[in-house]
Amino acid sequence: MLQIDCIDERPGTAARLAMRMDVTALTITAAALIRARVELEIERLLTEQDEADARQTSRQDALRAQFNTWLVRPEQAETLLNGDRGPYGPGTAPLRSQPGVPWKPDTEAMVATALQGFEQGRFLLFTADKQVETLEQDIDLRHTREVVFLRLLPLAGG
Repeated sequence: MLQIDCIDERPGTAARLAMRMDVTALTITAAALIRARVELEIERLLTEQDEADARQTSRQDALRAQFNTWLVRPEQAETLLNGDRGPYGPGTAPLRSQPGVPWKPDTEAMVATALQGFEQGRFLLFTADKQVETLEQDIDLRHTREVVFLRLLPLAGG
């Protein structure tokens, strides 16, 4: 079993370790790597949500802390983070979450969004200083244990 470090970078900010994944094969496609990362993020969220419930802390607080580092945010996350659109814009209405009802993200929708984001150039993948250009491209894990997710920022006004 190999351990892969997923490093997040954004222009103008320092790189940070997003997560460490266990991989069983010596090669993995970019699509499989992205899927594994999204699934691991969701698994961690559900574990942290259970722990937050046990500590009697707010589910929204746990979600707010977690979603800032995710590759893809679930669609419902915006409402959970910002609240429904109130009289003064997003975030001015109270959060609508049902106490005691666990919220679960749609894994397949999030994976599809992440794959589409890669294809549309919203983030780039680099391994051993080489850019991964297609989802079908194999990443040889014998030569690198680090994958960089470079998140691109949209231009203001463009």
